Amino acid sequence: MKKDIISQLSEIANNEDVFQAKRELKHLFDEFGKEKEKAIEVERAEFEKTLSALSDEEKSEKHFTPTEDPLDEEFETAYREVRIALSEKEEAKKEALKSIYKKKSDIIDQIEKLIHEENIAKAFSSFNELKDEWKNAGHASGAQEKELHDKHNSVVKEFYYNMNIYKELKAYDFEKNFKIRLKLVENAKALLAIKSIKEKQEKYHKIREKWYDAGPVSREQYQDLHDSWKEIDDKIHGELDEYYEKLHEEQEENLKIKKDLVEKAKNVSTEGLNTHAKWQKKTKEIINLQEEWKKIGFARRKENERVWKEFRSACDEFFSVKQVFYNELKEDQNKNKEAKLKLIENALVLKESENWNDATQALIKLQKDWKSIPPAHHKDEKVLWNKFREACNHFFDNKKEHFSHLDKGFEENLKLKLALIEELDKIEILGDKKKDLSNLKSISERWNEIGHVPFKEKDKIIKKYQTSLDKHYKKIKLDEDEKIEILFQNKIDQFSGSNDPENALYNEKLFLKDKLNKLNMDLIQYQNNMGFINSDNETILSGLRKNVEKAQSEINQLRKKISMITKTMKEISK
Repeated sequence: MKKDIISQLSEIANNEDVFQAKRELKHLFDEFGKEKEKAIEVERAEFEKTLSALSDEEKSEKHFTPTEDPLDEEFETAYREVRIALSEKEEAKKEALKSIYKKKSDIIDQIEKLIHEENIAKAFSSFNELKDEWKNAGHASGAQEKELHDKHNSVVKEFYYNMNIYKELKAYDFEKNFKIRLKLVENAKALLAIKSIKEKQEKYHKIREKWYDAGPVSREQYQDLHDSWKEIDDKIHGELDEYYEKLHEEQEENLKIKKDLVEKAKNVSTEGLNTHAKWQKKTKEIINLQEEWKKIGFARRKENERVWKEFRSACDEFFSVKQVFYNELKEDQNKNKEAKLKLIENALVLKESENWNDATQALIKLQKDWKSIPPAHHKDEKVLWNKFREACNHFFDNKKEHFSHLDKGFEENLKLKLALIEELDKIEILGDKKKDLSNLKSISERWNEIGHVPFKEKDKIIKKYQTSLDKHYKKIKLDEDEKIEILFQNKIDQFSGSNDPENALYNEKLFLKDKLNKLNMDLIQYQNNMGFINSDNETILSGLRKNVEKAQSEINQLRKKISMITKTMKEISK
């Protein structure tokens, strides 16, 4: 606590409002004295505890002497320096105020001399120049300014009263000035109904400037007008004082809350974060702290800026360590890329082979090796897989073409599947969800039991079958998750009935994982962006939230599909 008080001393010296700074200095002096007394009392209590075990004679030899605290001397030194600095500022301020006081006093004396000027034109010309000088002279101290203001008003009135021309103009000017001042009183009174203190303060300052600039009124009207203005002036200043006192209390509370968040941000540990999921969890903690920060109001300007820099530094430190992790992850992915490029080279050598048995076993081994290597970066993985798959598919397509003419049963299977499609086209959706799903599932099971068709007809007949099946499923009232699951399960069943089901399912699984990785990276970016968007910019925040929700929904669907493929692949491998 003593260190906090000492650190606040340096800020006081920079305060341009010397009188406020002196009040704050006295407050800190008193607070430090209290802290010092507390420390002495604690030390005295400990000393008295040690006396309880001594005899009266031993006690008489013991005397309590407080331990010297280096912070006390540090405070005294800083306190003296601030006092000297404030004294210098105060002297400079006093000199400036004296100069203003002298200048305004000289102006009053010159106006007083003009009162007896017989040349009216010359008198008013000089008077107008002095009036401008008065406006630009600045303000003296509070008491002196009132004294000057009263003297100035007095000599100005006297000047007008003693001018012959004023006898003709005073009635008109007084009435005009009265109406102006009366309107200003009404405008000031209307400000009492304004709830916004800032708006009220700004408008009142403008009205007050106009009040000071308005000309004199008759002596009969002056007192009542002045009393009305003073009543409103006192009320508005009372509201402003109450508001700023409450604001100061709120700012102190906000500062305390922000300091707590700084500590929480500093305590978010990055130890043991070695997976994407763990980093996601910790990132969410940081983002939640950033969201809490945005909901807190401002502290005092200097403290607010300082504590914000601490908080931002803690967050930046976290994200810097996170970036290092993903940079290292990228290095591992590059190694995986090199390993897969070697597999692609081997697959390209085998793609044109007609040694069907040996080449088949070799390619199957390459496919297993491929599965054992972790993914490369998502932008490379798909390109690498397409090249590898193209080489494997080229070989297996050649193999299928070679052996297709050996199986006359393919033609019979084609006839059976065409007949089944005709039957499927004629099925009516009855509106009974359970029964309709059962009928369509029965068709799918029969389809999968029929063997392969000629290779050149495969894609065409599958497309025809899938189109008809999808058309019926869309007629059944399913929620979105059911529809996605059923249609995807049909797709899996078709892969399972292909010539090379493991390869077909693996290809689909890799395709889905590629999409999943990309969505996860997008989600991280969205969440990071949300952490540094100002809470007042609701349009951008709303858009980012929608992106996060959409990405999370798609991620959940992809995970479910990958799980369905994994389950089917395990069943096939048994």
